[in-house]
Amino acid sequence: MSTSRLYDPPYPPRCYTTSMTTTALRTIRLIRAGLVPYPEALRWQRQLAAARSAGAAPDTLLLLEHPPTITLG
Repeated sequence: MSTSRLYDPPYPPRCYTTSMTTTALRTIRLIRAGLVPYPEALRWQRQLAAARSAGAAPDTLLLLEHPPTITLG
């Protein structure tokens, strides 16, 4: 897993990141990704979660939308 991939949204034309601070003075990373295919978003979320658990990434809020997806089961 590439560390740079965790810090660069996979869809640069539609994505940008900012940091925002909550009233408790915790900084989180905000990623507004726009429309992201479900498999790509799931892979990205898993990478971010693993990096966060390992202490290699900050708290992150992903805001994204999926194209229509059918879930069975």
